[in-house]
Amino acid sequence: GAEQSLRSTGTVSAELLTQYESAIADLCQDFNGALWPKRLFRILHFASTHLVLRFNVWRTSHANAESSAAGVISEIQFDTAELLWSSVSKLPLEAAELTDKEKMFVDLCFGCQSPVQEISSTDTYIPWKEKYALALASIEEDLRRSSNWSKWVCVALHFAAFYIDLFQCRTIVLNGRDTPCKWQPRIDRLCSDLDRRITNRSALSLIRTWLETCHFPRDNSGLPITGERRFQTGQYVSVRSLTEIFLSATMASQARPS
Repeated sequence: GAEQSLRSTGTVSAELLTQYESAIADLCQDFNGALWPKRLFRILHFASTHLVLRFNVWRTSHANAESSAAGVISEIQFDTAELLWSSVSKLPLEAAELTDKEKMFVDLCFGCQSPVQEISSTDTYIPWKEKYALALASIEEDLRRSSNWSKWVCVALHFAAFYIDLFQCRTIVLNGRDTPCKWQPRIDRLCSDLDRRITNRSALSLIRTWLETCHFPRDNSGLPITGERRFQTGQYVSVRSLTEIFLSATMASQARPS
């Protein structure tokens, strides 16, 4: 697949992109309910966030080599992120049949309890991180045993793993770009739909930023280079490790049908 091709040659073929886009279209039809198979979500999360990290590893070890993979990877990143967010844009929270613990978890990620707010600081992030760790622990056993996860829980995990890092670690400067984002009409439609589901304006703005920067160069942590890295006092610890360890642990166990 794409990961193996990137590791060995630093390339991703246009044919593979066509196949992937076709698969995305099929997924929209095959899984139009409230749940994702958890292993499918893991693949989508990887394609949207980790694939570019594999390319960066290859590029670092082949400093003088040229590759057209970056453009294909950005297409895969955008198509996947669009699929993940569109899956909840059509799914009201009240129709998602979330448990109370899952509702709390989703709210912590991009609801009113999220650290992604118009006014934010380390003083609010540190206690939030502690709540996030407890919320993860509270849903771990149920998700470990289930083969299908709520789409809202899936996007909350996806958001926590990378988007919150972007909010905390980089200034976001998008004005003055030479050319508009080629996906802008699709992004505008999607964010309009999400506006009915996500009441936290700052979180919604961050989702828009992520979508609009899928073609931006990435730093070593996989974040789009939207501006300068924020100065950290040493107290900031990313929740990405917590989230990725959680995903690995809940994928490894034997699942039962939901």
